Amino acid sequence: MNYILWNVRGAGARSLPSLIRGIVRSFGVDFVAFFETRCSGLKAQQIAASMGFPHFNIVDADGFKGGIWCLWSDRFRNVEVLESTNQYVSVRFTSQRMQVREMTFVYGSPHIVLRRSLWQDLMRLCLSVHVPWCVGGDFNATLGNDERCSW
Repeated sequence: MNYILWNVRGAGARSLPSLIRGIVRSFGVDFVAFFETRCSGLKAQQIAASMGFPHFNIVDADGFKGGIWCLWSDRFRNVEVLESTNQYVSVRFTSQRMQVREMTFVYGSPHIVLRRSLWQDLMRLCLSVHVPWCVGGDFNATLGNDERCSW
């Protein structure tokens, strides 16, 4: 199974759906997680549906901040969204070979005070997962201001 995790910084670009469809065809991608989509509601659902995946879960952006989209193919036997918040989506995948995995897709708040709850939630999740687990995304955690993008 091939996965893409992408901080897209805005999913509203007209070229994004065709770009994703091409990548999916070329590399056999089964799951895509987008972060910082800056897109919500019906528009988000329409864009996600146009990317060629039959299934998706959308955490709406808060204005132009945040947003997590998870899109997946039918090649999984089962996909269950376990938890979905404005900072992460935790998913359990069952492959056609009955292998179970969990993944947590993170878009951490840029505000350190709000991000603390993310770390508490990840610690709680860590204690409850009993299958292979992967955590990835944009944690918005930096060592210094020089690592932050100013554009």
